[in-house]
Amino acid sequence: MIKTYRILSSLLDYPEQELWENLGEVEPLVKAEGITETGPESPLGTFLSWARGFKSLREWQAEYSSLFDSNSAESLYLFDFVYGTNRDRGQAMEDLRESYAASGMDCSASELPDYVPLFLEFVSAQPTEEDAKRVLAEVGGVLRMMERRFIDRKRPYAPLITILRTLSGAAPRLVTTEKIAIRAEDN
Repeated sequence: MIKTYRILSSLLDYPEQELWENLGEVEPLVKAEGITETGPESPLGTFLSWARGFKSLREWQAEYSSLFDSNSAESLYLFDFVYGTNRDRGQAMEDLRESYAASGMDCSASELPDYVPLFLEFVSAQPTEEDAKRVLAEVGGVLRMMERRFIDRKRPYAPLITILRTLSGAAPRLVTTEKIAIRAEDN
């Protein structure tokens, strides 16, 4: 389980050479832990198929930058979905940083503590599988919001957020009655 969270962290982070060179190892490692579905039709398989479609690491990096560097509506920062630019965000950041420090994690990283790949490193550092699941469950609602936004905008990283939302135990977002009514009218 710990490897799976670290792998998901790497996949959601800015693509690096090591990941590019070892992309073929991802699915077997995740499959060995058995905590999420694998295979071509699984969310992981869908994402890996997309990532393998790049001709070069630079091409993947350019796509990543275009998706996340200037688009706060689809960011990889948990608190963007909870607080936006609200002042309460600062205290939440500090609380999360303190949780990282209490677990022995180096909090001096240049990244904000609510950055999903960094948060997944924290999850993977938990002493037990149950602790890891509990920590991830604490952000299940946020993951559900992220998942919906990424799916609605057809973002290629949506399958990874779906995996995290599923692992958190949060139910998928329900279809609203308005959408059901529209579908009924279309038939």
